[in-house]
Amino acid sequence: ESETAIDVENTVFKQYETVEIQTPPAKKPFYMALKTNLLYDLTATVNLGVEYRLADRWTVDVSGNYNAWSIREGAKWKHWMVQPELRFWNCDAFSGHFLAAHAIGGQYNFGGIENSLKLFGSDLSQLSDHRFQGFAFGGGVAYGYAWILGRHLNLEAEIGVGYIYTSYDKFNC
Repeated sequence: ESETAIDVENTVFKQYETVEIQTPPAKKPFYMALKTNLLYDLTATVNLGVEYRLADRWTVDVSGNYNAWSIREGAKWKHWMVQPELRFWNCDAFSGHFLAAHAIGGQYNFGGIENSLKLFGSDLSQLSDHRFQGFAFGGGVAYGYAWILGRHLNLEAEIGVGYIYTSYDKFNC
């Protein structure tokens, strides 16, 4: 028989403590925005947009506007329009630079508006003596930038190019 001796003096005992680190819960990313177009607001055109976050750098925006008021007797600037837009953000959605592709469609009734404008090959002075009633649809691309002004407030600017097809009837005013 053999005996096993334990040398307690030369044995090293290790004790481990478990430390649990508490981290604050992650903030939920911003998923949706309600929007208005300040330029449309200046023309008394009712407008509302909703932008929804699809992924970290992708959003979809759907904006619509409606103007049902005559400017004065015989002068009209009535229309409704819807514009869906897909946006790719450079860094995070809802802030900084973005590129966009959009579609647009609606109906209009314009005319009786005194002016002498000629712009990009269009003679808008025809709106002085005529009224145009019809529909339009098209699409385009854009670049924009969004500034974070506060926790629940952003300001964005966008510039784009595109093509619109229109069909209309022309009436004398």
